[in-house]
Amino acid sequence: MPVELEAGGLYYMEALMNEGNGGDHLTVGWRRPSDGDGEGPSEVLHCAYFAELPSVAVTGVSVSPSLANLTVGSALSLSASVAPSDATDPGVSWSSSDEGVATVGPDGLVTGVSVGVATVTATTSDGGHTASAEVTVEDSQIRVSGILISPDRYELVEGESLQMITTLTPTNPTNDKVIWSSSDSLVVNVDSLGMATALLPGQAVVTATTDDGGYTSSSEIIVADSIIPVSGIYLNPDTAELIVGNTLQVLATIAPNNATNDKVHWSSRDSLVASVDTLGLVTAHSPGNVNITGTSDDGGYTYSSLISVYEVVTTNTNKSISTSKKKDTNILNPVNDEFKIFPNPASDFITIVIPENTKECVLGIYDESNRLVIRQIGSNNEFKIDVSGLSKGVYIIVLSDLENNTLYGKFLKE
Repeated sequence: MPVELEAGGLYYMEALMNEGNGGDHLTVGWRRPSDGDGEGPSEVLHCAYFAELPSVAVTGVSVSPSLANLTVGSALSLSASVAPSDATDPGVSWSSSDEGVATVGPDGLVTGVSVGVATVTATTSDGGHTASAEVTVEDSQIRVSGILISPDRYELVEGESLQMITTLTPTNPTNDKVIWSSSDSLVVNVDSLGMATALLPGQAVVTATTDDGGYTSSSEIIVADSIIPVSGIYLNPDTAELIVGNTLQVLATIAPNNATNDKVHWSSRDSLVASVDTLGLVTAHSPGNVNITGTSDDGGYTYSSLISVYEVVTTNTNKSISTSKKKDTNILNPVNDEFKIFPNPASDFITIVIPENTKECVLGIYDESNRLVIRQIGSNNEFKIDVSGLSKGVYIIVLSDLENNTLYGKFLKE
């Protein structure tokens, strides 16, 4: 029946629910509150009762996803869908075929326990219908399966260092830590980052070991004595005169004197004038000037000695000696084919006069054994030589200019 309300009034409605006939059939009615005396409602409004609702049975269930992957220690949720969707009792229970691999909670939350495969099943409370999901639990870490060290063999000298390189398989492991060691740390020391340092001559094996799995790879390190590089080379003498057929030992000095490689290569600019062997021994063959060069094996540094080769020409005159027939007649650009030596014989000094237009030349005086006893360089046309210190005997005078022109003479020392 309709309820009339007064505008501006405040009303309370109460619902009454009574069991009818001692069963489950309920009668529901509404009543208005009392008029204010609190003793009871002023009127009870009739309401129809409700009969028991019809039951809808479960016909099936499905689980989503049906295939799932997770790692050890992680979790994921499975959902169960009951059919029909308006089933009176949609409840399900969850179970795992192997709780050592994966567990499942009452709400379908699956947790990975260890590596493996488990079947998680949802069972309906109404009718026991089932549906399952296959759950694969994987290792939570990417494991190392191998290691390779590079280089696998290397040579160092004392004091040198080398960064060792490792390649892990797979290249993205969870734990990529590598432990380094040396079979002889007195020869080769290796730090925690794989930097190998050569300390003493010898041999050592550097090994890299993976923290995950203990896989190893090694490299052989050979340590040689430290190398001291060559910084220069010098020859002694830097100039010399030789008579045809004579020899001269040229000495090479390597700088620094403790260079690791002190090997020297020898060469002659003109082997027809003078040749040189592998030890620096120079042999004079024909008149002329030639550079004998020493070249360091380490660094290729060079130094040259100027060797002047003369040919002795025998003559019966004491005043002058004509030039070798092998030479140009215009030797030393003379006015004539002779130079003057006086006094001859001599005991203290001799004076040698050459043509005025003679260019700079080298004067050498040799004893009878072809040993150089006096050497002078000049550009004047007159040489005054002190011979007081020479022994008595016959001496050969050789004059040579920078163009390999040569004159010969001799004098007698009293």
